[in-house]
Amino acid sequence: MSETLKQFIAVLHHADWNRYGLTIDGSRFTHAEIAQILRELEEAIEKTKKREWVGLTDEDIAEAGRLNVEGPRMLPYSFARAIEAKLKEKNT
Repeated sequence: MSETLKQFIAVLHHADWNRYGLTIDGSRFTHAEIAQILRELEEAIEKTKKREWVGLTDEDIAEAGRLNVEGPRMLPYSFARAIEAKLKEKNT
């Protein structure tokens, strides 16, 4: 959890909640406004998440070459496409 999100949660815990919404440092927010802020926050967090890239092992590369119908005479373009397919398989 990011430090900013921790601070935001801490503010919410100490804010003045009432049946109309919440007041933070004199600013009033309705329940609908809070819900919208939380949705936007969640979307921002999702956008910043990064998946870890998964590379190919030597065995994966060898397999990509073996599976190609051209065998040992594989053209560089065909080999590149076989590698691309293997990377897509591991990263999607």
